[in-house]
Order: sequence, then structure tokens, then C-alpha cells
Amino acid sequence: MTLPTEIQAIKDRWSKATKGPWQWSGYVSRDSLKQTDINLTTTWGGRRVVMMFERVGFRDAQPWFQPQPGDLGMQPGRDLVKQDPETGSGHISGINHPDAEAIAHAPEDVRMLLQEVDRLRAQVPSWTPITQPPAESGTYLVIMSGFPVVLFYNAEEGFWDDDEQTDALVTHWMPILPTPEDA
Repeated sequence: MTLPTEIQAIKDRWSKATKGPWQWSGYVSRDSLKQTDINLTTTWGGRRVVMMFERVGFRDAQPWFQPQPGDLGMQPGRDLVKQDPETGSGHISGINHPDAEAIAHAPEDVRMLLQEVDRLRAQVPSWTPITQPPAESGTYLVIMSGFPVVLFYNAEEGFWDDDEQTDALVTHWMPILPTPEDA
């Protein structure tokens, strides 16, 4: 797959996914029954559930996380919850674990990164065939004998560098973008 195809595949997947932002929410009882109801929800639309956990067998349903990469044990999500300061009383507003934070922020992070990719790609000029020479003298990025090379174009004389043989080898050109320091 090429990069544009991969980027389009990411856009397609996320266009079908539940719109963010997401957060971990639910309820963790502080009594002896240890009732746990932790869900990944939206922060909009009445907290639409994106992912829930269903009890199977005799354990309560909740996400479990590895405390540190490479650790053998797992830690129940109920032990990592952030208490919701607005509602209190067992209601949670997140899970204090890097993986849980990454999952909750994924839709907004991906949306922002895709917007940045689009913005940067729009700034990159496309290759122009040599049949349309540059209008101004200057230094350009060119394709010469199939390889990218930086050459000077003399618009008054109408040739690349100062060698007529070079002209025959140049097939495409584009302006050189200014570096961030130059902008």
C-alpha cells in the first residue's frame, strides 16, 4: 500500500467510528459488593456507550490493564479509576493508565493528525513536467535521470545549470519549499 492509500484507509475507518471525544465513565461501588460498571463513552449526546464490558462467569466486567510494559500481572480498571469531581459518590471520569488514556483520546488524536497530514500535503507542490519550464530563475528540485537533484534554472537563457546536456536529462521540476526557519 502507498502512503496516500493508507491515509485514505485510516480516514475511512475513522469516518465510520463513533465520533469523539471519548472518555472512561461509569460507577465503582465502594461497598463490599464491589459493583463495577466501567464503559468507554462519548462526552456528548448523553454519554453514548462506545465500548462496554459484560460479565462472564463470576467476575465483574471491567477492563484490566498491565501496570508496566512487560509486567506479568494485570490490574483491574476499578483500581485505576479517577473519581468524577462533579458527581462524586463512585462515579468515575477516567482511568489513570497510559493505555486507557490513549484509547480515550484516539478519535480526537487521529482526527487532528489527519487534518495536519492534509494541511502539510496541500503545501507540497506537485512535480511539473519539463514541458512547462519555470517562469523565474532560481534553485529548483528536479528529476534528472530518474533521481531528485537540486539545480539552478536560468529563465533568461532558458536552461538548467550551465550545461546543455543537463537539459536533456531533466524531466520534472518543483520549487524548493522554504525551511521552517525561512518562513
